[in-house]
Amino acid sequence: MTEERKTEKKEDKKETEEEDEAVEIKEGFELVTNKNTYIVGRLLGAGGFGAVFLMDTKDKNGQPVQYAMKVEKFDPKRRHSKLKMEIAILKKVQDSPHFTKMIDRGKKDECGGYFFIIMDLVGSSLDKLKRESRNGIFSFNTALGVGSQCLEAVEELHKNGYIHRDLKPPNYAIGLAPKRHLIYILDFGIARKFTNVKNELKTPREKVNFKGTIRYASLACHQSVELGPKDDCECVFYIIMEFLLIRGLPWRKTGRQTFGGKIQKRRFGRKGGQSFSRGSGEQWSWRKFSTTLYVLPTRIM
Repeated sequence: MTEERKTEKKEDKKETEEEDEAVEIKEGFELVTNKNTYIVGRLLGAGGFGAVFLMDTKDKNGQPVQYAMKVEKFDPKRRHSKLKMEIAILKKVQDSPHFTKMIDRGKKDECGGYFFIIMDLVGSSLDKLKRESRNGIFSFNTALGVGSQCLEAVEELHKNGYIHRDLKPPNYAIGLAPKRHLIYILDFGIARKFTNVKNELKTPREKVNFKGTIRYASLACHQSVELGPKDDCECVFYIIMEFLLIRGLPWRKTGRQTFGGKIQKRRFGRKGGQSFSRGSGEQWSWRKFSTTLYVLPTRIM
């Protein structure tokens, strides 16, 4: 991993939700539920949501099978459980191909108390796949194909009345064989219900706190405006554009504290002759960059 990449990861982490206290679950720990018995394997990842572990168990036929378990430490002082939000969303979208299947869920008192979800394993994230690609970018057709599935997943989320608010390449992943062609949307810890019990739009709040990751967040998010479905779509467009540019988005190093003065960088087509590299000598002007952004919906749909 390059020093630039390490710095970017630290900055992204800094601007997302603060991390929860870790759940002290050790490898080899046995989790017993009403449905099955699971053995905790290696740690797959950790973040603001808690942690994700590999889980070993057996299916109904006694065959070995592996799942992922996401855990969140129980805290009675916390107003909103991120894992409860994730459970609420996954319950609504279990028939959608772009969401992982929820196998088991519950709350345990041991290890200080924690909530958990057992779900299907997925493959590499889009962030990892991009970094492993030639020149660190996708081909134009691959970017559009990936973008199409990313938007399909977001559309399904919106149909159920939720917005994600932290869309980025690490929060999308491909499936495992034989579903490597499918893209899954992940991590709904800071998602929000934007409709009420009558399925009507909630009244927008006058001012909201920043939610998400700087480089992919919508303009409205940086301006502390209430977010809606359009903002998730804007994030997906930024993700697709990053897939196409060898150095990533032009504002990728802009910090949150200074972004207000540089927000014009997001107003496409205003930079005249500035260009961006696609690798192999291919340069994209701001005009081509902005034109591509605006034609993406018609190319994808």
